[in-house]
Parts: sequence; C-alpha cells; structure tokens
Amino acid sequence: MKAMKAMKDIKAVRCGSSKPTPFLRKNIELFTECDATHVIDIGCGNGRNSKYFSDLGMHVMSLDGKGDYGIKWVAGSIIPTESGSADIILCNYVLMFLEQRTRNDVYKEIKRISHVGSKLMIELENVKQSLIDDEDKLAALSEEVVAAFSEWKLLKKNKNHYIFERAA
Repeated sequence: MKAMKAMKDIKAVRCGSSKPTPFLRKNIELFTECDATHVIDIGCGNGRNSKYFSDLGMHVMSLDGKGDYGIKWVAGSIIPTESGSADIILCNYVLMFLEQRTRNDVYKEIKRISHVGSKLMIELENVKQSLIDDEDKLAALSEEVVAAFSEWKLLKKNKNHYIFERAA
C-alpha cells in the first residue's frame, strides 16, 4: 500500500501554461454572467487561473501549499477569508495530492467560505506523482467529490471536471 504524503512533502506539478485551464476557458460564461467579485483559488500552482480572474477585475486570493504563487496555506488551517465571502472557488488539480482527512478539511472550508449562489470549479486528473495515480483511484475521487457537494447544483461535468453552484 502506498504511503500517504504529508502536505509539506508534496512536489508541485506545474502545467507550464500561463493560460487558464481549458475547462475554465470553455465555461467562463458560468462565472462571468453573475456579479462575482471575490475569487478563492485553492492550490493555485503557478497562478494561471488566478491571473485570468484578476485580469477580469475580480479580487483574487491565491492559495497554494508550496506558497510559490499565492499565500502559503495548508489544509487543516482556516482559509484566511470570512465565512460566506467567496463568489467563485477554484480547486483545480490539487485534491489528488491530498490525503482523505485533508480533502475533508478542504471540503469543509469550501462550504464555510461559500454562500448561496457561489460557483465552485473542481478539476481532477490521474497524475503519477499524486496519491491518485490510476483510473480506479481517480473514479473513486470523482465519486467522493460529487458526494461531498451533493447538496450543490451540478452545472457542468466533463469527465473529471466539475462546476457546482451552491444551492442551499
């Protein structure tokens, strides 16, 4: 059985792109058609999605376990923003690197910082350097995400990419 990694031991995987993720670009109208102004990017990596929303004039808080682009943040801590203050929450290509307990902390924080109408984008991928390194584990993580946000409205799904809206 593969040993679980501590957050501090995770090696960042960089996409090498300065453009926002293709799923975000394809579905940007879901985020820009509302009056969103406050974006939280959890696991921002090199900040490509953060920069995209910032360039649209939105206030963006970028968080990353490595602290290389945004504010250094480790799940288990409280995201440094008020409850109910996030209009858009991004959680792209980060959950695969986190242990179950840590993912549960992230889910709780997403729910705490969101409000009715908040949009949430989660993107998952099978990454060799992660804890989710095969298709079966990825399928299980996808099911976990859908269950974790079952009370939210699923606006868009494409493979392992999701956009939710908080309904209650």
